[in-house]
This record gives sequence, structure tokens and C-alpha cells, in this order.
Amino acid sequence: MRQRSLVEIARSVQSKSINPQQVLSESYHRFAETHDGLNALVQPHYHKAKDVCLKVDTQGPLAGVPASIKECFEVQGLQTTLGITSRCGPIDSQDAPIVKRLKSCGVVPVGKSNIPQAMYLHETNNPVWGRTNHPENQERGPGGSSGGDAALVAAGVVSLGVGNDLAGSVRQPAHACGVSALLPTSSVLGNGGACNTMPNFSVVSSRAGLITSTIAELKHVASSLDFGVNAEK
Repeated sequence: MRQRSLVEIARSVQSKSINPQQVLSESYHRFAETHDGLNALVQPHYHKAKDVCLKVDTQGPLAGVPASIKECFEVQGLQTTLGITSRCGPIDSQDAPIVKRLKSCGVVPVGKSNIPQAMYLHETNNPVWGRTNHPENQERGPGGSSGGDAALVAAGVVSLGVGNDLAGSVRQPAHACGVSALLPTSSVLGNGGACNTMPNFSVVSSRAGLITSTIAELKHVASSLDFGVNAEK
């Protein structure tokens, strides 16, 4: 099955050529095809995503776009373990601000993506969820710490990955997987709703970043989220 681009998905949903449920089904089938070798979407949430599809704004600028959310961000109904076994169990009671913002634009989150334990490494492996592999070579990794998102975008499971970055955690895995990343300034997306593993380190703070297949798709997302970017230029 040919993979639809992020922009194609949004425009097709807006024009009613396809509906969000069809896009979600394509994402799920791609997840099922790749998961055993990839292990990147470690908390799939497709049953909840079906409910989101019924309520999604089909005229939103990102209508129907399937997205993965880095495991450190709150997603209602899922866990935020940071790959640490002692954190397993509690369930997020709400969505992080970035998740709410994306959903208001029509995005459909399909689950949480894998991370290194406590997000301290540029690889994606932890005792809770295991290792994420590179989508083109299972003997290699996708980088980190947003390696799960980069791998999922590169594998065509999702069109948008939402990670965060302090020292290359969005940019490095995007480079490793051959996709594109954008890390805006801290005031644009912030890092609200993300578990902070370094609460006393305030000189430089993590902030949310985005991963898509292409620069053109990043521009479309940035324009949709009102970054002051014109997607047509």
C-alpha cells in the first residue's frame, strides 16, 4: 500500500475523499506489519484513537493525521514510565498541552513511542519496553532519545512524531532514520505535560519538537500550529 504524505492525508480528509477512520486503519495495518521488527509504538492506543476519529475536526489543518507521542508526555489513559520499572502502573489522567493542541488541529494520536531509560541516552532501549530497532536494519538502532518517533515516521506507521529535545533528542534520531525534525524555540511548543528527569537543571530545558518525513511536511505542521511559517513558501 502506498504511504500517503501528511499533507495528502489532511487535504483528503478535508475534501472528504477519505475519512479519519480509513487513515487510522492504514496506520494500524502498517503498525501490525512492522511492530515485531521495530518495537517503536510501545503503548498502542488504536481503540481510543477510533473514538478520537469520531470527534476530530475534519476541516482542521491537520485533519486525520496519525501521530505518535513520546512516552514522556502525558496521554490520557496511558502510562508515563520513562522506561523505569518502578514507574509502571499509574495512568495519565489528562493529555499534555501539546497533545491537546495537536488534537484541536485534527491530529489523531495512536499511542506512545519508545524512549531510552530516563531519556539519558542517544539510543532507544529500556527495561520496560525493550529495544527499538532501525526501520531499515534491525541490527542498528534509530538513535534517541526520541528514537521511537523517528522510527515510526520512517517506517510509515505515523505521519507525525512528537518528541522533545535538550541535546539533540529529536534532531539526532531524525538524522539517523533519514527523516526531518524541527525544534522550535522554547516558547513555541514548550514542554508542558512531559515528565522532567532533571528537575534541578534549569539552565537549558527540554522542549517539544516535531518529526515528519519531509521538510515540506514540517512546514505544513508549523503553519498549522501558527508558528508564523508560510507553508507555501
